[in-house]
Amino acid sequence: MLQIAEAESLEEGMRHLVRKLRHFINRLFANLMKMLLDVEDDLAWHSAEA
Repeated sequence: MLQIAEAESLEEGMRHLVRKLRHFINRLFANLMKMLLDVEDDLAWHSAEA
């Protein structure tokens, strides 16, 4: 992602979009990790037959 934001060969609009998305992705990843902390293990999940 940083390579795209810093690439001189890309148009300025594309580079600016990646800079904006970088902040969004950082926030999204942090929130997804917080949500994973709330997931509870279900023992029946491991014993289910296909």
